[in-house]
Amino acid sequence: MDIFLKGKAWQVFILLVVIPFGFQTGLMSFVFSSDPNPALLFKVMPLIMTVFIVVFLLWFWSLGVKINSRIPTDIKPKSKFFKFSIIYSAVYGLVFQLFFISAASGSSQGGATAFIFPMHLLGMFCMFYALYFVAKNIATFEQAKVVKFSEFKGPFFLLWFFPIGIWFIQPRINRIYANNT
Repeated sequence: MDIFLKGKAWQVFILLVVIPFGFQTGLMSFVFSSDPNPALLFKVMPLIMTVFIVVFLLWFWSLGVKINSRIPTDIKPKSKFFKFSIIYSAVYGLVFQLFFISAASGSSQGGATAFIFPMHLLGMFCMFYALYFVAKNIATFEQAKVVKFSEFKGPFFLLWFFPIGIWFIQPRINRIYANNT
């Protein structure tokens, strides 16, 4: 996944923002242009969202794992829960898309909503932890010391608001990746 680490901000922006939203816009205009077919929208949109989720999580995985591997062992944060968080988010994303397709087709969900809700809360927690982990690794690498949240809140919020934050975070990622320590 070096493309995410070596890529310029504009390249990562195109990959994570422009292409997914371009496909979504194209699909929406196609579906609603001549003969509206909402059923097609509910079948294809989850596929586009799944691709977006996978690319986004691959970006986070590569940032978290690669930056973590560059941090000296004595100050390196443990990455097991981060890896779990990314894998869980990917699995949950797929389960949610299947749930969405099922709900959109009108089939009865039964107790699925009660099952999805706690999964969704855990998925949200895992995504926030992934933001936290990557931001902490960036600051830990750059400062070469164990950091507190106040020292990496900038990268945390830039990652959270990634369409804007990519332009500020990606040059830092490029410097970290280029550093051969």
